[in-house]
Amino acid sequence: GKEPIEKLYDAMDEAMKEFPNEPSFPIEKGYVLWQVRDYIGAMKYLQQGMKIRKEFEEQCANGIGLNDNSKKMLPMAYEAMGNIYILRRRYKEAAECFIKGINHYKYYAPNIRGLCHCIKDASLSEIVESICRFYDKEKDADFLADELRGCVDYQIYNYFAKRSENKYNNEIESFLSK
Repeated sequence: GKEPIEKLYDAMDEAMKEFPNEPSFPIEKGYVLWQVRDYIGAMKYLQQGMKIRKEFEEQCANGIGLNDNSKKMLPMAYEAMGNIYILRRRYKEAAECFIKGINHYKYYAPNIRGLCHCIKDASLSEIVESICRFYDKEKDADFLADELRGCVDYQIYNYFAKRSENKYNNEIESFLSK
């Protein structure tokens, strides 16, 4: 018999045939392929889903359209596409994907971490400024301190940790005193 992953692919292919105008199926297949490191297949299906999604959004703008099943998948789809672009050293396209993901749902942490990876060579102030385009430095400080710990320069982490609800103050003081 077939492996479970092959059965999953068959089911996804069947769903795409049955509902060719539904972007969620190719997006989902692309995300699964990304997770199993089939980056070429992943990008193919993610881009196919995004193309269908764009057509779907245009139909919705004209009053045509039903349920938007793919919207909740967009942050993950942009994460996968961004990471594939990083593997290809195409940081501008990767950053654009992560930004789109943040714009759809800013609290899906892999996208802000991915964006920070793409802009890691910028100055500290430019990185903080970039982050603050999408996040409120006070209201989102807990989220940013939690999610950026270990993936950005400690000064950037410290910038947001100091603004958090005092939850990081002991950690900061301990770190800085060493």
